[in-house]
Amino acid sequence: MEWILLSFFSGFIVAVLVVFFLRERLFRVRTNAEKVDSHRKEYELAVLKELGERIGYALDVEKVVALVTGSLHQFIEYATVSYILLEKDKVIFKINAEKPVAKKFIQDVRKQMKNALEALIDREVKEEEIEEHVSGAITSEDAPDTVCSYFNIPLVIDEKAVGLLTVSHPKEGQYKEEDMTVLYKIVAQVSQAVTKLEQVVKTEQAKLEAMVESLTDGVMMTDREYNVLVINPTTKKYLRLEDDSRIDIFDCMNNFDGKFDIRGKLEESIVRDKIITTDDVMIHDKFFRVVVSPVKGKSHILKGQILGGVVIFHDMSKEKEVEKLKEEYTSIMIHELRGPLDGIKKMAEFMHEEDVRKNKEMYQQYVQMIFESSSQMLELVNDLLDVARIESGKLTLTPRASKLKQIVAERLNFFAIAAENKHISMEMRCSDEISDELEFDQIRVEQVFNNLLSNAIKYTDEGGEVSVDVFVHTKGSLLSVEAKEFEADWFIGTKEDEQFKKRQDCIIVGVTDTGRGIDSAGLKRLFSKFDKNDIVSQKGREIKVLGIGLVIVKGIVEAHGGVVGVASVKDKGSTFFFTINT
Repeated sequence: MEWILLSFFSGFIVAVLVVFFLRERLFRVRTNAEKVDSHRKEYELAVLKELGERIGYALDVEKVVALVTGSLHQFIEYATVSYILLEKDKVIFKINAEKPVAKKFIQDVRKQMKNALEALIDREVKEEEIEEHVSGAITSEDAPDTVCSYFNIPLVIDEKAVGLLTVSHPKEGQYKEEDMTVLYKIVAQVSQAVTKLEQVVKTEQAKLEAMVESLTDGVMMTDREYNVLVINPTTKKYLRLEDDSRIDIFDCMNNFDGKFDIRGKLEESIVRDKIITTDDVMIHDKFFRVVVSPVKGKSHILKGQILGGVVIFHDMSKEKEVEKLKEEYTSIMIHELRGPLDGIKKMAEFMHEEDVRKNKEMYQQYVQMIFESSSQMLELVNDLLDVARIESGKLTLTPRASKLKQIVAERLNFFAIAAENKHISMEMRCSDEISDELEFDQIRVEQVFNNLLSNAIKYTDEGGEVSVDVFVHTKGSLLSVEAKEFEADWFIGTKEDEQFKKRQDCIIVGVTDTGRGIDSAGLKRLFSKFDKNDIVSQKGREIKVLGIGLVIVKGIVEAHGGVVGVASVKDKGSTFFFTINT
C-alpha cells in the first residue's frame, strides 16, 4: 500500500513541476514578443522622425520613398527592396539587392511589380517607358533565382496611385502581418506628406509630437550640444522632473543619482556613431533598459550628418519583479513540497521494518502521518489551482442560501485549538440586522474565512486578540463611524471611508488582530501574487511561505461582486475586511 502511495504522489509532483515548466516557457515567449514589439516601435519612431525632417526640406516622392527603403534593413530581412514610380513621361524602377541574387530574380520582381502597377492604375505600362536602376549586391547565377516571399505597398498621392514599394526574399513565409502593418503605416504617412505641403508639415509634426507624448516608453532627444529638444511626459515621470519646467541635461543627470552617465553615453553615441544599450539601469525604485542612439539627417542638405541623440527609457521593473518572484516562488514551493515528501518517504521506510509491522498502533500512527503529509501537499496544490483559475477568469461559484452567522461561528470553533495553543483570545460580534438567508458560495466564503483567520493567528503573538465583526454598511455612511458605533475596534482610516462612502448597502465582514501590523510598502503589495514579504516565525527562525492565500481571498470576494481591503498600524495590528452583497 505504501509503495502505491509513493507512486501516486511522485506522479502528482511531476505534474506540478510540468505546470511550472510550461509557465516558465510562457514567460519567455511573452518576453521575446515584447522585445520584438519594442523594436518595431523604435523603428517606426525613428523613421517617422526622419520623415519629418525630409518633408521640411524637399517634397520629392522618390527621395522620401528612398528614405523608407534605405532604412528597412534596420527592421526586416530582405533580399531586394524596390519601388516603381509613375513620372510625367516615364516609369522609374529602382531595385537594391541587399544579398546576391540571380538576374532572373530581379526580372521576376520587376515583372510582378509592373503587373501590379498596371492593375492599380488600370492601364498598360510599356517596356520602353521603364527606366531601370539596379544597385547593391552583385548579381550571380549561382544565387537564388526564385521569389518566394514578397509584399507590395501601394503609393497613393492625392487619392491617385503613383507607384509601388516591394520587399522580396527567396525564402517562403518570410514576412509577418505585423511587419507589413508597420510599413503600410509609414508609407501612408509618405503619401499624405507629398499630397499637401502645408497640411502635412502641420499634421505630421503634430502626429509625431503626439506619438512621442503618448509613448509608454520614455523618449528624450537632444542636439549635438546636448540641449534637450524633446522630452515626453513619461521620461519626466521616470526622472521625477517638473512637468511645466524648462529641462536641461543637468536636470536629467542629477536624477540618476550617479548610477548612469547619460551625458557621457550621449557623447559616446554621437562621437562614435553607434547605438548603446544598457540594461538594469536603476532610476529611483525602477529598473530600465536605456537605449542611446545618434540621430542622423537624411535630407540632401543634412544627409549623413549627426544632428543629435535620442534616449529611450524602457521600464523593465515588472519583468525584473516577475523574474525574481518566479525564482523565489519556485524555491519556496520546492521547500514546501520537500517536507511532506520527505515525511512520506521516511514513514514508508519505517513501515517496512518488522517491529513496526507487528505493532498495529505504531503502524496506524505512521499511516496517519502519511495521510497528514499528503493532505498538506494536496492543500498546497489546490491553492495553486485556485490561483490559476482566478488568473484565467475560470473560478466558478455555486451560490445558494447560506447562514453567515453560523459559518462565522463554525470557523472560529475550527481555529479555537490553534488560538488556545498561542493563548490568543477570539471573539465574534454579528449584528442582529444580518439576514439568516444570504446568497453566496458557502464553500468559497469558508475558504476566505480560513485564510483570514489562519493569517490572523499566525501573525499575532502569544496573548494577543483576534475578533470577527459582521454588520450592515449603509450607502453614504463612513465605514469608520459604522465600525465605532458597532463597537468594533478596527484600524480604519480616510482611505477606507472614501472607498465605501458611495458603495451600495452591503454586509461588511472584518477580521481584526493585534499582531505585528503591516507598513505602507507592504500594504501596496499585500494582495499581489506570491508576495515576497510573507514571512513566518517558526521555532526561533523566520521562513518564507507561499503568499497566495490573500490572492485567493481577493479572487473569491471579487467573483462574488464584493471588494476586499486591509487597514493596518505597524506594531499594533490589522483589519482585513470584505463585503457580501445583500
